[in-house]
Amino acid sequence: MKLYSHQAPYQGTKVKTIQTIHSVNSLLKKYGITKKPLWILRPTNYHMGVEFIIDLKGKEIPVQVYAPIIWHKTRKGTEYVVWDQAFRVLYWYLKSQLEMTVLGRTLDEVFLPHIRNQLSTSEIKRLEAKILRRMRSSNILALEDNR
Repeated sequence: MKLYSHQAPYQGTKVKTIQTIHSVNSLLKKYGITKKPLWILRPTNYHMGVEFIIDLKGKEIPVQVYAPIIWHKTRKGTEYVVWDQAFRVLYWYLKSQLEMTVLGRTLDEVFLPHIRNQLSTSEIKRLEAKILRRMRSSNILALEDNR
């Protein structure tokens, strides 16, 4: 299913795609992801994204984060991709996820949905248990039963 510009955020962005790519690269570097990311563009599959490597206890795990490609339909019925808008969606999603590390989460916790297929079942269970423990200890989302 195509996502159209009027349905998605950042439709008024003036930031060009290349500027956003540089911003994402800088953002990843700021949060300790030093290997150059791989940009993934797949217009026929209606998504685009970025792949980068995180270190999970000495094991390099690739993280693939995707955002939808955003389309614009003209009055004449022709369609084209609004890359600037699509890249801004990806940037702001990544930024919000990475900011969670400032609030005490680790990269593996933040990106678990994006690395599940790279981990063994035991690693996933261990990581999920760690996340649940940390959430309970911080009482995030009121998970503690205070009765």
